[in-house]
Amino acid sequence: MTTKRELHRAIDQLSDEQVQKVIRVVEVLRADLSRAGHEVDLSRYSGVLHLTEDPLTYQQRLRSEWP
Repeated sequence: MTTKRELHRAIDQLSDEQVQKVIRVVEVLRADLSRAGHEVDLSRYSGVLHLTEDPLTYQQRLRSEWP
């Protein structure tokens, strides 16, 4: 498990731009947690990932690699 001290050390090594991205992610997570028990609007995540392969095909290919 990562401790607060380890997180602080890791953040200290990030650029200002990377820290801002981390802050935005934390803000989104905090907002989601504050709405716990309420319906979460997943449409805001639409288009975030740009895939080059059909998601189902990708998942099947990864699973076929498992021993």
